Amino acid sequence: MEERKFLSPHTRKTGLTVVSFSGPEVTDYGNQDSDAIPFSDGDIEEWTRPPAQHPAADLPPGIPLHGLDRAMTAAADAAQGLGLPGFTLTPTPWLRSALRLRPGAPLTLEDDRGPALRLICWRTEYERSAYRLPWPRTSGCAVVIRPDLLDILSERASAPIVTRDVVMRLEAD
Repeated sequence: MEERKFLSPHTRKTGLTVVSFSGPEVTDYGNQDSDAIPFSDGDIEEWTRPPAQHPAADLPPGIPLHGLDRAMTAAADAAQGLGLPGFTLTPTPWLRSALRLRPGAPLTLEDDRGPALRLICWRTEYERSAYRLPWPRTSGCAVVIRPDLLDILSERASAPIVTRDVVMRLEAD
């Protein structure tokens, strides 16, 4: 997920914001909603919750593997700080259960072989001014997965896993 703000050449204020989403989901070729972002509702606390006590069930087709936390309630003041973007990606409970993951280092889930999933965040293209603090025009985050876990996911999903990309244009008010 990445958000990029484009400045108006005349006012140097944000004139346009483009948000791009790219996320894996279990395929449902018969019922694709191409306008929907490829994420379910998420909660940043998924990175710190203890493992579920129930076995992973088959995931029905058409379900995203990651969530998107828009409220960032659990992040409290950090939601507006330097460490996290405005939206944060989270693993879904099914993904955590299917890969048998548990919390590890901050924003990392691990299995018996070590780190398995990790959230990475970035900010770049800072705008500077004599009148205000620098702010990033581009910020985003991604969930990275240890490569050997992709085969395990493919075996445990009820349909093929695909990555969908959605780009949204947001006009300034």
